[in-house]
Amino acid sequence: MKQLLKKEWREQFKVALIGLVIFTIVLITAVRTGLSPLRTLFQGYGNTIAAAGLQPLVSSSLLVQSAFFCALFGGLLGWLQIQAERHPDLRAFLLHRPMERTTILWSKLLAGLGLYAVGAGLPMAGLVIYVIIPGHVPAPFEWAMVLPLVNIFLLGLLFLVAGMLTGARQARWYGSRIFGLGPAVLTACLMFSVHENWHALVSLALVGALLMVTLWSSFQTGGTYSNQCRSGKVALSLTCVATAYILSGLVIAVLDSLLSTNPPYRYSNYQITKDGQVYQVTQGGGVPAEITDLNGRLLLDKSTGKPVKLADFNRRYPVVFSTGVNFKHSDPNAEYYGLNRNISYFIPWRMSDKVLWYWTRDGRLVGFDGITRLQVGSLGPDGPVVAGAALQRRFDPPETYYYNYFETFNPPRVLASGNTLYLVDVDHQTATPFFTATNQDGIGGFSVNNNALVSEEVLVVTREAIHLIDTKGRTLLSVPYEPAVPAYSQISVYELAGTNYAVEFLPDYQLNIKLGGKLPDQIAWVDKNGGLTRREKLPLLPEYNSDDFVNNCCLLIVSPAPRLGGELVSAHHDHEKYHFDKWDGLSFIPAIFSVLVGWVWGRRYHFTGREQAAWAGFNFVFGIPGLLAFFCVQEWPARETCPHCRKQRLVDREQCEHCGGEFAPPVRNGTEIFESAGAVETTPA
Repeated sequence: MKQLLKKEWREQFKVALIGLVIFTIVLITAVRTGLSPLRTLFQGYGNTIAAAGLQPLVSSSLLVQSAFFCALFGGLLGWLQIQAERHPDLRAFLLHRPMERTTILWSKLLAGLGLYAVGAGLPMAGLVIYVIIPGHVPAPFEWAMVLPLVNIFLLGLLFLVAGMLTGARQARWYGSRIFGLGPAVLTACLMFSVHENWHALVSLALVGALLMVTLWSSFQTGGTYSNQCRSGKVALSLTCVATAYILSGLVIAVLDSLLSTNPPYRYSNYQITKDGQVYQVTQGGGVPAEITDLNGRLLLDKSTGKPVKLADFNRRYPVVFSTGVNFKHSDPNAEYYGLNRNISYFIPWRMSDKVLWYWTRDGRLVGFDGITRLQVGSLGPDGPVVAGAALQRRFDPPETYYYNYFETFNPPRVLASGNTLYLVDVDHQTATPFFTATNQDGIGGFSVNNNALVSEEVLVVTREAIHLIDTKGRTLLSVPYEPAVPAYSQISVYELAGTNYAVEFLPDYQLNIKLGGKLPDQIAWVDKNGGLTRREKLPLLPEYNSDDFVNNCCLLIVSPAPRLGGELVSAHHDHEKYHFDKWDGLSFIPAIFSVLVGWVWGRRYHFTGREQAAWAGFNFVFGIPGLLAFFCVQEWPARETCPHCRKQRLVDREQCEHCGGEFAPPVRNGTEIFESAGAVETTPA
């Protein structure tokens, strides 16, 4: 085994060195690209900077580039390791060495791991060392931030195994040989959609085990399918069906884009104007917006008599404060924010005098000097915090935690902690409370209007009431929170003409779905003293048909089992009740078609009853993609006409499966050297 390891290193070490150089350049470029807007911002040539790029370990751009390189490098390295012995003589020499094939495979895997670690692991380790040294990165660091990079490194190992499987399989390059890459590609896509690192690790482990079994079984038989063990055949079938699903998804996307004829999506919402009137605004679909009152009459321009344009109507909008209500104060995560993975660790809050202040998930504000890139401060609700000290009270996530940029202008200076609002001064590192609710009441949400010149106005919602205050503690409005959570969890307050207000109560999205969309929007009009003048439940907004017939027809390619399973998981995640519809029923048609085609093809090649039953179940579960995998993994021998029964017979059998006849003797052309013993004539003595 030691000699085989040396052989692999000697043959592929140059590939590892090339990968080392290329990946190092990629990482250096990505780090500089993420930090360069900071210098531009300080020089006065910009007004925003994305916070994600300031910490390379959670930078979406760097992670995507790293994943692409590791996948390409790992797959190429694995393929080259097998391709080096594709010549029959070299493969025979390798396999006839005095060691088992499993040992030979493990030597290749260990050598590939070492080579991959040189080409991809060393640059990643260098990046981590660069980040943890103070003065290099003006952003918070946690060791948990290294986990996405570790997952990407492991993803490359997955492609290493998939590349070796691609080289080992006996199939055409333009056919199913590359089907071994499918599970690795699906795992790469999954890694950038899950919300927890351990989810990615579990998927890597499961797919890695599947590919290892497939590679081991293929290596034992020289890449042929028929001689593999049962576990190897199952693993190869699942591997190929994963790629078949990728191809099916591409076909669905192309057909849907070419054939879809449904009109663009339209939607409606209610809007309150400065005079307190409520209008329904319907827009989308490539046509001008339609603005009507609650009686359905079009809003007309008094000067022209024509319908009011949306741009003119927008000028009637009053100042509005909006906030979602949530008394759990759970830490934000990247669930609804795609690849903004830094939100799981830190959130940009404000920039003051070239110091970048972040809210971190331990509930404190941490400041980094944008010039020296060193940490210059740490602040909690009780004042400055010593490095490493625990907080007695912690700041809740900022109300704008979905906003992932630093701005040159001063954003809101208000943060909450449990039942208290603080006016935070990062320059002097102080947090001054200006509103406190009772412990039983608590703060469920707040929103700040930082357009005021003197002091910010703050909308704060407690369990009992909705308050509009300023940062000096003066109450501008206070009304009961009714209807309250959990039914109504979105609150908006509009400042109307004449110091009056309108309070809009929007139903909780998930709860409203459970109730079938029956919760109406409600609006309460109040005067400056908080007195209720009137309350109104608005009519339910129309639901526009977004059901795309062509898209649903294309999705029938997806078989019933994955389709129904995905819908059940989605319904459970969204807290909805699953409903079986006609499209779910129609999805059984392609599955049955796949079973019939597979059964007819199996009879044509004389599968055994057990093989027919196994493939019938496989094709029913996976549908059209399963049928494609069925054709890809099986080895289909040539057929020729039997000289006895004149039917098509398989050439890999000594006797005809129809009549039992043998092959016809080859036609003599006068060049034969050997003849049968019965044909030899003896000479008389």
